[in-house]
Amino acid sequence: MANGPSIEQLRKATQDRPDKHDFYMWGVMRKISTYVTWIAVRTSITPNQITLFSMIFGLAGASFFASANPLYWIVGWAVVNVHLILDQVDGEVARWRKAMTKFGYFFDEITHPIVNTALFVAVSIGVYSSLGDVRLLFIGLALVFSASIVRMTGVYSDYVMGTMYRLRATRIDTPKSWARRIGGIPSGLGGYFHMFAFAALLDMFATMPAFGGFAIGGFRGLFFLLAALAMPLFCVKKIAKLRKTLKDSRL
Repeated sequence: MANGPSIEQLRKATQDRPDKHDFYMWGVMRKISTYVTWIAVRTSITPNQITLFSMIFGLAGASFFASANPLYWIVGWAVVNVHLILDQVDGEVARWRKAMTKFGYFFDEITHPIVNTALFVAVSIGVYSSLGDVRLLFIGLALVFSASIVRMTGVYSDYVMGTMYRLRATRIDTPKSWARRIGGIPSGLGGYFHMFAFAALLDMFATMPAFGGFAIGGFRGLFFLLAALAMPLFCVKKIAKLRKTLKDSRL
């Protein structure tokens, strides 16, 4: 284990373009992922294998959200965090070894909507199991559909931006506004699963005798409805951003 890059060398070589808007991924997950990458580059594990493990942890974590028990949601939150860490590690290992491939990029990108969809489906089932209202399942279906559109437009926008970057040989920065910092928090898997885990924590306290009288699963149901209302707005935002990107790219 003595031979190999240092933590600082890995960060410089694999994290040279931090997105300061995503403070959780870069301020927390990326800090942790470097240490996992430090171990991974000293083994024979491949980036695609890490991506596979990342997807497995993501799906496993999502499955806990299908339970009516709020404690399971907290466990699911912890497991999904492992998924998020490994989702950084695969790219870091690929960049360090200069082993980036088109298949690796595609495989990594396809795991995101799979885990996203699994999370929202599981949350819908979990909220329904807690509150017993079948209408929540239909709301969950709309949430999954909206989330899929958000993810697909995001992936295509990233592709166009990447093409522009290669053609112009310059870095393309996104606006550094407070609105994007705050508004971007719940627009992806990270933001929503944090929100759901927080709601589960509130439900755990609400079921205690001192907080008696509140419906079991009430906070998760409330946050679920808020997410269902917010996601279509993010769809509109993402589509508008994609249209602007396509117009600017002139492709």
